[in-house]
Amino acid sequence: MKKLLLTIIIAAAGLSCMAQDYGFTLYTSEEYYGLRGLAMSTNGRYIAGVLGVSGSSGTFIIDTQTGDIQICKSGGEFRGVSDTGVAIGYGAGGAITCDMEGNLTVLSGGIGNAITPDGTIAVGNVPRSYSDGGSNWYTHACYWKDGETVLLPEPTAVELGFGTSGTSAIAVSADGSLIVGYIIDRWATYPLIVWKLNEDGSYTCDPISKGYYEEDQWADNNPYYTISPTGVSGNGKYIALTLQSSNNDHIERIGRYNMETGELEEAENETNFLPSGISNDGSIIAALGGVASTNKQGYIWKLDNSEAVTIRSQYPYAKGFSTYDVYGDHQPMAISPDGRFLMGFVGFYDEEEAVYKYGTYLFDAQAYADALGIVSVEKEENSKEEIYGIDGTRHNGIQHGINIVRKKGKTVKYLMK
Repeated sequence: MKKLLLTIIIAAAGLSCMAQDYGFTLYTSEEYYGLRGLAMSTNGRYIAGVLGVSGSSGTFIIDTQTGDIQICKSGGEFRGVSDTGVAIGYGAGGAITCDMEGNLTVLSGGIGNAITPDGTIAVGNVPRSYSDGGSNWYTHACYWKDGETVLLPEPTAVELGFGTSGTSAIAVSADGSLIVGYIIDRWATYPLIVWKLNEDGSYTCDPISKGYYEEDQWADNNPYYTISPTGVSGNGKYIALTLQSSNNDHIERIGRYNMETGELEEAENETNFLPSGISNDGSIIAALGGVASTNKQGYIWKLDNSEAVTIRSQYPYAKGFSTYDVYGDHQPMAISPDGRFLMGFVGFYDEEEAVYKYGTYLFDAQAYADALGIVSVEKEENSKEEIYGIDGTRHNGIQHGINIVRKKGKTVKYLMK
């Protein structure tokens, strides 16, 4: 374990300097070519992830307030981090946690995937034993609380209507009342399952994918060949999904499931996407290009939109988004429950060092909005009016609440009641 001072570079093409007051900051390390953030705390302070281009160099936690980075050389990945800076993932020995002081704890065999903001509950999986009818390739969903590993109940193949070789938990709501995971099916498409907290502290499983998931690749009795979860909103209302229709169109779409209404929606974009995080209002961030792409772009799908749009179109003055969409590889990974913070990683070729690198960014929409309220940008006299919300999101017209209006080089705030 060692604690290093993190090198912070404000991103633009070729890592040249760009105005920091638009909320986009890129973190890189002088020692490691790869710094890929996989998780962000809900308060936006901590980022956790994996070092190195190949992911074999270890893991890290960044404190974005102090600029410190904690390095863990146990290999593996950090996949979640609490608001107090405790990361969870896996490394030597199985599921592990680590804090900013370098205190490493092995929870059990398996993988840790997520942790609540207060750090009291973590979720993931443990290996199934041969006596359970599985092998080490298959896992059983679990959670960790008060130092104990608790297995979550699993549905049988008879209950599901399709085969199962185990389960895994990948996300948890802020209060721990909803755990989201998947079923290990025969094709490894990982259909959605959730566990709901009961009054006695136990969890009941709900295989939501039953009736949606089509196990037979050559049939379309059910609508989806893939209905796999990628995240849950902090309030437990929405689940982000990867969807692939059972009509063999082979397009990976963004999906959103509403736990309150039971409604399943999908974005209308006809291209491959890799969804990730979701906010309390149902906004989902995703990478255009799907799993196989090596030149991804950042997108966001909001609740009232039929299609996902580029993040750069929502925050045009934060040039880091457009830079890495065009010249690099942009993978959004997390959005805070209130939508203020976005986190992801980008890949780019460093011409000076002649190497390919990864860096992790943090975007603060409030800082972006503040900058729009005080900065005047020179424009042509015939420039069009631009309207933004207080969170920096661009709108087509005046909205209820505070509006930031920019026109002909001037910026004003307008309140519509």
